[in-house]
Amino acid sequence: MKARFCYVLALFVAACVAALPLRGPAEPSPSPAPVQTLAPIGDDESHGPAPTSSSSPKLLGHVMVSAFCSTFVERFNVAARTMVENDARLDDAVGAVRGYEDDFSRMDGEFSAWDHRLQLIAALKSLLSTIPKTQAAVDDLRQQAQTATDADRRDALAQSAARLQDSVDHQRIVAQEMQEIVGFMLDTHAAEDTIGHAVAGTLAPGENVKADALDAPVPHPGGALPGKIGVVARGPSAIEQILRVPRDRRLIGEAESNAAAAASRVVQTCIQEAASPKP
Repeated sequence: MKARFCYVLALFVAACVAALPLRGPAEPSPSPAPVQTLAPIGDDESHGPAPTSSSSPKLLGHVMVSAFCSTFVERFNVAARTMVENDARLDDAVGAVRGYEDDFSRMDGEFSAWDHRLQLIAALKSLLSTIPKTQAAVDDLRQQAQTATDADRRDALAQSAARLQDSVDHQRIVAQEMQEIVGFMLDTHAAEDTIGHAVAGTLAPGENVKADALDAPVPHPGGALPGKIGVVARGPSAIEQILRVPRDRRLIGEAESNAAAAASRVVQTCIQEAASPKP
């Protein structure tokens, strides 16, 4: 119900915006402070294969590390790779939603809206099939953190897994909200389907009932709007704003950055362990 209300409200906003003159792009905002980017450990290494899980020590860069550390790297890399893929699919889904809203200001919007709906379906299908793999890798990391004997390593590993969990939770939220939008894109609630139209035939001559405020028809792309050939690049769409997608995407980015920073601390404990003299 919430998603339907948000969708209809967003469409009215989009329809109103579509009727306004196009504005030029806004001034670029200052660049944010650099943060650590989530990436698989060892992807920037040009030497040697990535460490794999086994009972014997493996290479992490040029450093021989324990089986515990190589298992951590393997599990973290699975989570990182699938999570980066999820972010890319979210970008595709957001692009499809923005394109769909832009269809309200296009003369061919009725036809291009179908393409954007199919793009949204494809992005969400890929995203929802990858999230379980990410979740399984995060669960493995949380379980491994409980077996760590070194306190610093245990805390860093647990924090990295917790932040990865935050990210996948918000990815799942965005995917589920947008999945409901797919169905609402087919909503054909026209003026003939409203309560006001239904009761109009039962009224006496001259009587008039206004019920559209509670049962307004849903606008459609390209319907009764001034056509524009192109739409300038802009920020988040009305649907994104109402579903709070920008907030969720920001939280995803922050969680992934914090997970990468915590994973770096785990790697440092592994390197220190390997460098310490053996008894």
